[in-house]
Amino acid sequence: MVELAKRHDKQIVLTSHNPFVLDGLNLDDNEQRLYVVRRNADGETITDMIEKAPQNVKLFEAWMRGYIGGQPETIN
Repeated sequence: MVELAKRHDKQIVLTSHNPFVLDGLNLDDNEQRLYVVRRNADGETITDMIEKAPQNVKLFEAWMRGYIGGQPETIN
């Protein structure tokens, strides 16, 4: 998809519930971005750009372990 988007000068916005999709991203490519979207206590939408993957961990593992955010919050 990345190559097709570049070839045709298009932008792709992809959302997924499958964390393995994260490993298809190349965060070293300036044209690929990963954002974590969440709401703050006031209900405002906040986006955080993930600029690089944690060392020695695949992106899907970083998400599963909570390193990059985007995990549901639990209320006790």
